Amino acid sequence: MRKIRDSRLWGGLSSLLFAMVVMMACDSDGGTDTETPPPAKPDPTDPVEPTPPDDEDDNGNGSSSIAELVSLEQYYELFPFRCGSEGAQSEGANQCGNEDFYTYENFLKAAEAMAGIKVRIEQRDATYYIPPRIYRIDKNTGEEKLVSDPPEFNDEWVQTLPIVSTVVDYATFAAEGSDADRRRELAAFFANIAQETTGGWATAPGGKYAWGLFYKEELGYYGSSHVGYAVPHKQYPPTEGKSYHGRGPIQLSYNYNYGQVSEYLFGDKSVMLDNPERVSEDGAFAFQTAIWFWMTPQFPKPSCHQAMIPGIWTPSSADQSVGRKQGFALTIAIINGGVECGGPNEKAQGRFKHFEVFAKALNTSTGLDGGDDTDLDCRNIQPY
Repeated sequence: MRKIRDSRLWGGLSSLLFAMVVMMACDSDGGTDTETPPPAKPDPTDPVEPTPPDDEDDNGNGSSSIAELVSLEQYYELFPFRCGSEGAQSEGANQCGNEDFYTYENFLKAAEAMAGIKVRIEQRDATYYIPPRIYRIDKNTGEEKLVSDPPEFNDEWVQTLPIVSTVVDYATFAAEGSDADRRRELAAFFANIAQETTGGWATAPGGKYAWGLFYKEELGYYGSSHVGYAVPHKQYPPTEGKSYHGRGPIQLSYNYNYGQVSEYLFGDKSVMLDNPERVSEDGAFAFQTAIWFWMTPQFPKPSCHQAMIPGIWTPSSADQSVGRKQGFALTIAIINGGVECGGPNEKAQGRFKHFEVFAKALNTSTGLDGGDDTDLDCRNIQPY
């Protein structure tokens, strides 16, 4: 990612101020502001592939669900200049050389791996700044394994506060709701990762919105020894010398995001804190981090998935009073609202223009009601 994410996650004001100083933006507006295995500590060099459930009664196995919505041929038509592809190579040097990084196969592999993961997130009510307690659920046995138990969760002063529990089943990515809902969610996902990684410009070959997935790392850091987005954090401290700049489709940024996705996928925060570069070394794993970010609520924010599937999230009266409602604009507020929302913004415009292109290509509407959404911009949404 190449942007400062709207990080209410637990980085705190000091982290945001630091990130604003080190940020080096590129055309693809990167940088996610997210603060989601087997229980044994894995070898950091070997990706952990979650075992898909035996009985997929919860919306398919991930890869088959995606394949129903977008074919290989269509995917490559939508991303002709993806990093390392023949299209990217024909335009000169690119970050992936001749290795096609964001292949259709890698995307399906990531969706299938994520479909084997379900988590239960426990949050102290009305205390989004207290880190949640996280359980990983074995989808075959139903057994729950505690993977994150921050001491703040059990502080004496919060013991009287009720626990709000949220279950996230990653098999529901682009697999929940009607066919139109699923296609619309996938179009919204594509739109956001395209904007995060775009190499397009107004007169670019193929058009400005054909250049999604062109980058795999944030410009200004790729190929350099610069260290960025490493901020003080009690629960997810940075490893000395490691850079947590934007990487992958969603441009995962900041050590607290790398640490958290590591807990969700590996059950061990140190895997990604010590090896953040693996996101730009493995295309399938890079897509996993993007799906994790998309599907995981970061309190007080809902997930992007919840924003796009009608009826699965209801905005509170406080949310409604500041313009927050389901729809594509809310995904912008979730991903990078602190930078792009609350007024006119070119990057936010890039997101919804991409969305219009992808929604048309996937034969779905931009509005959750089946019509055209005339409020795709988040200028009227107050950032979190």
